[in-house]
Amino acid sequence: MCGVVGIYRPLGAAVSPAILTTMAATLRHRGPDGAGGALLAGGRLGLAHLRLALVDPVGGAQPICNEDRSIWAVVNGEIYEHEALGAALRGRGHVLRSRSDAEVLVHLYEERGIGCLDEIDGEFAALIWDGRLGRLVAVRDAAGVRPLLCRRHKDEDGEAWLFASEAKAIFAYPGVVRAFSPEYLTGPPFGAFGAFARGGAAFVGLASVAPGSAWIVDAQGHESRARWWQPRFFVDQGGGGRRDREATKEALAAALERSVRRRMAVEAPLGCLLSGGVDSTIIAGLAAKRRAGVGAFHLSFVGSPLDESAGAAAAARRFGLEMTTVEASAEVMAAALPAALRAIEGVIVNPHAAARYVLMQAVRAAGVKAVLTGEGADEWWGGYAWFLLEELWRRAGEPAADAALARLVGREQAGAEVLWSSSELWRRGPRPLGWPCFFHLRALGNEEGARRLLREGQAWVAAARPSMQALAGHDLGDLKRMAPGDASRLLAMDQLAGYILPALGDRVELAHGVEGRPAFLGREVVRLAQETPSSWLWEATALAEKSLLREAFAGLLGGLAAGPKRPFFAPSWLALAKTRAGALLVEEHLSAAAVRKAGIFAPEVVAGALPRWLGSTGEEAASGRLDRMFGVVLSGQIVAAELLARAPEAAPASFELVWAEGCGPEPAAQAP
Repeated sequence: MCGVVGIYRPLGAAVSPAILTTMAATLRHRGPDGAGGALLAGGRLGLAHLRLALVDPVGGAQPICNEDRSIWAVVNGEIYEHEALGAALRGRGHVLRSRSDAEVLVHLYEERGIGCLDEIDGEFAALIWDGRLGRLVAVRDAAGVRPLLCRRHKDEDGEAWLFASEAKAIFAYPGVVRAFSPEYLTGPPFGAFGAFARGGAAFVGLASVAPGSAWIVDAQGHESRARWWQPRFFVDQGGGGRRDREATKEALAAALERSVRRRMAVEAPLGCLLSGGVDSTIIAGLAAKRRAGVGAFHLSFVGSPLDESAGAAAAARRFGLEMTTVEASAEVMAAALPAALRAIEGVIVNPHAAARYVLMQAVRAAGVKAVLTGEGADEWWGGYAWFLLEELWRRAGEPAADAALARLVGREQAGAEVLWSSSELWRRGPRPLGWPCFFHLRALGNEEGARRLLREGQAWVAAARPSMQALAGHDLGDLKRMAPGDASRLLAMDQLAGYILPALGDRVELAHGVEGRPAFLGREVVRLAQETPSSWLWEATALAEKSLLREAFAGLLGGLAAGPKRPFFAPSWLALAKTRAGALLVEEHLSAAAVRKAGIFAPEVVAGALPRWLGSTGEEAASGRLDRMFGVVLSGQIVAAELLARAPEAAPASFELVWAEGCGPEPAAQAP
C-alpha cells in the first residue's frame, strides 16, 4: 500500500517539480519507505509515488515502466499472485526487471488496456500513462478499498487534472479551494444524513474515482469515464443457483482460504485484526492454519457492553495466536480524535474511527506493516440487521414476520439504526424500488434534521434532500429488476466504499504506514457471493444474519456460529466529551464563536442543544439521535479547523523525490 500523486497539464504549462514534491510530501505517512517521481509527456505530466515496501523491497521502486518506456504507472495497493502473472508475461515475451506487483500491472495494461483489471485479484488505485495513445488513465479497484481523488483545476497557467490518494495532497496545489462540498453535507456520502455514493467526495471541486471505474484524460484535455467492473447477480428464482447450498458452502470455504493465502504473501511482518466477531475470527483461524507466528491485535472497550475481549481471547487461544489487546478508553479516543480526523478527511458518526486509529498505531509500534481484516463480509454475505429488517417489512402481515420484526427491534441495543428505522415511516414512505428500502428510508428520516442543523443563509440548505441521493449512481430500473436482497447488497457496497473503508480502513491504517488486506473482498469470494441467491444468506424470521457463512465455517467459529451480528461501535460521543481531552475539544470546537467561524452548522441549533447533550446520562445519549448529531458536529468542526482552515504544510527540507532515470527536472524532461 502506498500513496500516489499526479498532475497532468495536457495543454498547459509544464508541471512544476517543486509543486509535485510538495504534494507528495503530504502523503509520506502512506509510504515511509521511499518516494519516487517522474516527469513525462514533455514535462506536462508529473507522477509521484510514496512507497510502503511489502513486496520486492529492493527492486520495487516507482514510477515504473515497460521495456520501451511507453507505459508508466504509479500504483497504490497490492496485486496478488503477481509472481504467477509475471511468469506468464515473461512466457509471452515481456521483460520484467523486478519482482514488483506494480510492474505486472504495467505489462498487463500494455497487452489489454483497462480490460486486464477484471482478471486481477487485488486492492489498488493506479495512475497509468499510456504514451502510445497519449492519455492518462486513473483506475480504482472494484470495492473501492484504495482511494483515488481527482480535481479539474483552472488557473492562469491553464487547466490541470490533479489526482491523489488523499485530499490533503490536492490541497497543497496552489490556489485550490478548501471547503466542504454542499453535496457531501446534504447527501452522499455524509453518513450522518443517511446517504452514501460511489463517486462522492467531501470537498468542493473534488471527486472520487468510483470503485470499478476508470477515468481517462487524453492529450487534448478531453475526459471520459468507463466502468470496467459491474456486479452481476444470479437471479434468485427460489430454485438455487449454479450449485446447491452445500456445494456453495464448500466453494466459499475454499475460495476464502485461497483469498487469505494470497494476502499472506508479504515480505514484511504480518498480523491480523481480531475483534471477536464472526468475520475476523474466520480470517484469524484461516491465517493460523497457514502460518505460525501471525500476531493478532484486538481493540478493547473496557467496562462497556460493546467490549468483545472475552470472545477474542478465546479465539486466540483456540488458534494458538499471540494476541495484543489495545485498550481504547474514552480519554484515549478523545486524545486521538483530531489526528484520526486529519487522516480520514471526513465526518464520522461514531468514535469507532478514533479507536481504530489507536489500534493501528499499536500495530505499527509492534513492527507489523500488513494486517488481514474482515471488511466486506457483512455487505456480500448478509451480515447487517437491516437485511432482515427489509425482508420483514416486505413480508408484513405474515404472523411469523410480524413477530420476528417485534423481536428484532427488541433485540437491537438502544441507538441502533434498526430501532428507529422500524418506525411507521416504512409503511407510509415512498418506495422508489417498489419495496421499503432501508437506505432510502434512513436518509428520508434525516432530511428535516439535516436542514435544521446546517447553517441557514446558504442556498443549498433549503434543498437538502439526502433521500434523493441515497440511490444516486444506480439505475433504478436495474435495482428494481434485481432480487431485493441483491439490490440491498449492492447499495451496501456504497456504504462500504463511502464510509467504512475510509473511516475504519485505509486512512487510519495508512496514517501509521500499515496495509490492511480485506480477504472477503478477494475477486473469487466476491464472484461467488454474486452467484449465491440472497435467500440463502440470512433467515429473517429466525433473526439469523450471515447464516450460510456461519455454516460454512462452523468448525472455526465454535460458539460464535450462533448469535446476532454486533456492529463495530465505540461507546458514545458523550463518554468522550466527559473526559479531560474531550472537554477541551468541546470547548475549542463547539463554542458559538467556533461554530460561526466554520460556517457549516447553525450556531443557534448547536448552542440550544449542547447543554441538553452534556447533561444527559450515558444511557440517554446512546439511545437517541442527539449523541450522533453532536458527533457529526464535533467531527465536522475538527475537520474544518484541522484540514480546511489550516494552510497546507510545506514539504520538509529533508524530503526529496528520487526521479526515474531520464525523467527528472534536470535536464528538462523528455517524452518517453
